[in-house]
Amino acid sequence: MTKDIKVGLTVFIALAVFFAGLGYLKGWSLSQEHTIVIARFDDTIGLIEGDPVYIRGMHVGKVEEMKNEGTFVAVKMSVDRSSPVYKDAIAKIGMLELLAGKKIDIIPGISGIQVESGGVIQGGIGADIPRMLSQVNEVSDDLKLLIRNLNKTLEGVNSIVANDQFQQNTLTLMENLSETSRNLTLLTRNLNRDGGALDSMAARINRLVYSLNSAVGKLTPQAGQMLSETSKTMENLNLAVTQLNELAGKLNSNKSLANQLLTDEKFAAKFNSTIDSLNLFMNHVRTRPVRLDIDLW
Repeated sequence: MTKDIKVGLTVFIALAVFFAGLGYLKGWSLSQEHTIVIARFDDTIGLIEGDPVYIRGMHVGKVEEMKNEGTFVAVKMSVDRSSPVYKDAIAKIGMLELLAGKKIDIIPGISGIQVESGGVIQGGIGADIPRMLSQVNEVSDDLKLLIRNLNKTLEGVNSIVANDQFQQNTLTLMENLSETSRNLTLLTRNLNRDGGALDSMAARINRLVYSLNSAVGKLTPQAGQMLSETSKTMENLNLAVTQLNELAGKLNSNKSLANQLLTDEKFAAKFNSTIDSLNLFMNHVRTRPVRLDIDLW
């Protein structure tokens, strides 16, 4: 066997081993039958076509196609038929290696209803160190901003505390608080000492309130009767006013005798003269009887 043939066989065997290993890692198979399962993800975080698919740690397929469908990404996977996937299954994207490569782990579910070819299952994000590191970086940025804001706040507080006027005002405030505390203590001591007098005053007030309530209870019926009598008096008064108005109307009438007596002086004089004549006649009749001799037949 020549040297060139040996080199060619070596290269062929190396290529065969390479493609066999690559096919194993990528899930290529010439004998197994596969079914198509579609998982929907909000974010694929670096997943690419050809990445492997696992069920319970066993390599069962690969990612065939990825398609953006608006609010989610549809990932088409070819899965070995010998590893059933049920309708309540969940697909999660995780790390293939420590810092590189992605894979899909399928939790097959327990419903017992197997997904048909082309069926859809729910997708999610599993443990992913790069993603967690990205989130840590975001938190770190927020923490740095918070620390800067705290430093600015502390600088402002230090400038206020170092101010002489602020210190003097603080001392004055503390003295006032101390004086107020002493006054409150004295007030409390006096209240404790005069507690009996306060209790007596409270008892007197209670008795006064009770007496007032009793008086109001007694006066209420009398007040009702008084209001009733007042209403009757007002009705009588209204009737008298009405009658007085009618009398005034009659007096104001030119046809009434009273109006002529009050307004017509000549008529009043004649009336008075007639009254005087009648009085003289009546006196004459009483003192000197008059005999009438009248023959009616």
